[in-house]
Amino acid sequence: MKNKFILTLFGIVLFSTLINAQNQTADWIRVQSDNGEFSIEVPAEYGFFADKDGFSVSFNSGTYFLQQMKMLNAFREKTLISVESYRANKSALDIIRERDNFRKEGESSEIKRGDFRIKQIVMRNNGVYSVRQYFNSKNYVYILTAASRNSETPTLRRFLDSLIFKFTDSKTNQATPSEPQVKTVLISALKLTAIEIDTNLKPLPKPDNSAKDLAVPTTKVENSQPVVILYKPPPSFTEAARMTREQGVIRLRLDFSRDGYISKIAILNSLKEGLLRQGVFAALRIKFLPQEKDGEPQTVTKVVEYSFDIY
Repeated sequence: MKNKFILTLFGIVLFSTLINAQNQTADWIRVQSDNGEFSIEVPAEYGFFADKDGFSVSFNSGTYFLQQMKMLNAFREKTLISVESYRANKSALDIIRERDNFRKEGESSEIKRGDFRIKQIVMRNNGVYSVRQYFNSKNYVYILTAASRNSETPTLRRFLDSLIFKFTDSKTNQATPSEPQVKTVLISALKLTAIEIDTNLKPLPKPDNSAKDLAVPTTKVENSQPVVILYKPPPSFTEAARMTREQGVIRLRLDFSRDGYISKIAILNSLKEGLLRQGVFAALRIKFLPQEKDGEPQTVTKVVEYSFDIY
């Protein structure tokens, strides 16, 4: 009888372990680029945004367009996860990477995976840990982001370690998919997330500066952690705006959602010649850790502004 009890107990524990493993796997999916160049695991609950025309980035040497934009963001187990894909060339990716680390506070390195070279920036600042990875093929550029408030988390590590390239020699590719295998979905087949953009201009409120960049400490409220902006991409001028000398400030009221992406944009004041579009796309690409209260993520509203000046 005693042996039977032990075997029964072992069976219950084993069954429970298998169920937990299946549930954990069901919480993740493997996203594959449409051209099959790479795939990576992400949480099954996410925010996904896509736009055919995208936006542009400018530098001294010219203007580069990032089209066929696809962006997935998720916040799981206190970890931000993001995948960005654009049809663009390496020069556009280099501009984004330089702007991301313009303060030169991040630890830069390069990782080689077969035919691919990944440029990586690791930031440790004000108790926040973030990893940003950049790589490209002939016609596409990709950006991966993972971050948490304190240090590397199992979720962050699972995400980055799950990256696999199609054209990489299996002997040199250290990333392996988790076992058991998770469902694979093409990035273009992901369900789009409705992001409300309110274009009815509202009376301009007093600017709210409580959404701070990573390098700027923010006053904490008891039992609360404020929003931490990890990356706030600067929008670029358009050629049309340069020709007409359109300049000024765009102010947007943003919902920083508990799920790790900008879920609503209200336009408080605007500019012409494509600058509003540039500002909206910059806002959508903000990477942040949501505000937390009593350990739970919260959705909060902040006002951000983007200045366009012709020097």
